[in-house]
Amino acid sequence: MKNIILSLAVIAILALPSCGEITAQENNDNKIEVLSSKDFKSKLAGLKDYQLIDVRTPGECENGVIDGAININFQASDFEEKIASLDKTKPTLVYCAGGVRSAQAAKKMSKMGFVQIIDLKGGYSSWYE
Repeated sequence: MKNIILSLAVIAILALPSCGEITAQENNDNKIEVLSSKDFKSKLAGLKDYQLIDVRTPGECENGVIDGAININFQASDFEEKIASLDKTKPTLVYCAGGVRSAQAAKKMSKMGFVQIIDLKGGYSSWYE
């Protein structure tokens, strides 16, 4: 009886890491690519048809935006409605001030069915590095 219990305990312990890996893989969204400002700029230059979304507040955008960006305020009540009106099949590049809101926006966009999402690591503050 002790051997059976010991065997079951060993099996359970061995199974735990693999369950954790499965959960991590399920949470790892392959549609979201987080790029440094250098790689983000390269990606922008290489794409022909894309959507560039600035999720900062309008006040933050007064300090400058990346050329061609559309401002859709992540904190606004109509954020999801405006994002839903975009073409989900086009590559969508997203940024905020420091990278937190754009990461949250990217996750929402992924759940909404966007095919390719590219997030600027470090946000607009990293754009001129």
